[in-house]
Amino acid sequence: LHHIDLVNEIKSSAADLENRVRERTSALEESQMASLNMMEDLQKENTQRKIAQKNLLQEKNKAQSYLDIAATIFLALDKSGNITLINRLGCQLLGYQESELIGRNWFETCLPEGSISEVKKVFQDILSGKVKPVEYYENPVRTRTGEEKTVAWHNTLLREGKQIIGILSSGENITERKIAQQAIRDSRDKYQSLFTSMLNGFALHEIVCDTNGKPVDYRFLEVNPTFERMTGLKSKDIVGRTVLEVLPETEQTWIEKYGRVARTGEPVRFEQYSAA
Repeated sequence: LHHIDLVNEIKSSAADLENRVRERTSALEESQMASLNMMEDLQKENTQRKIAQKNLLQEKNKAQSYLDIAATIFLALDKSGNITLINRLGCQLLGYQESELIGRNWFETCLPEGSISEVKKVFQDILSGKVKPVEYYENPVRTRTGEEKTVAWHNTLLREGKQIIGILSSGENITERKIAQQAIRDSRDKYQSLFTSMLNGFALHEIVCDTNGKPVDYRFLEVNPTFERMTGLKSKDIVGRTVLEVLPETEQTWIEKYGRVARTGEPVRFEQYSAA
């Protein structure tokens, strides 16, 4: 009897152990399956991430290619004034490679020392909303060789959601235009000085023609002080008016001679008495 009880106890223990092994094996299989599923999910996620990164890189390269072929300088700065983007034209103007500029401070690297504080203030005013981002602004930039160029900028804010993260600017190199404008001003000043100080009377006229192209009058555009003294006619009274409005009795021969010069471009010298 004792032997039978021992056998039954062994059988019971074996059955219990078998159940435990079965449960543990099932748990391990479930865990292994879960691990496999997790690995598959991670692989899928990693693949999707790589695809997204590839697409993002392609879009970035496409956008950069658009910027590089643009006939306009493009520049992006973060809130600290560090360069986050610059296109090929901007690099060419400044004499740097793109890799040499990205991450560097725009004000310290690319502005003349005397302009830094003023341009920084405009930058901060744009970020704070004191100046409209699209407002036109000109400032000098310093190239790698130390040469100064003048750029005209239009600016817009860069945002992530509602947060301002920097400024995107489009610029035009107007250096040659500024030089030409200064040359015109210098020439005009020189001309004006000569015009006002010359001893000869000088008048600039615009010929007025009828419907058949025949000169019938002329308008005073500009006269010098000597002309005023010689004729007694004051610039303020005659400029913008025609000779027949100012001097209705003017002989037709004056109009004909001036008209001939205007039409042919050939100069003429003559003496003519005028009762005026």
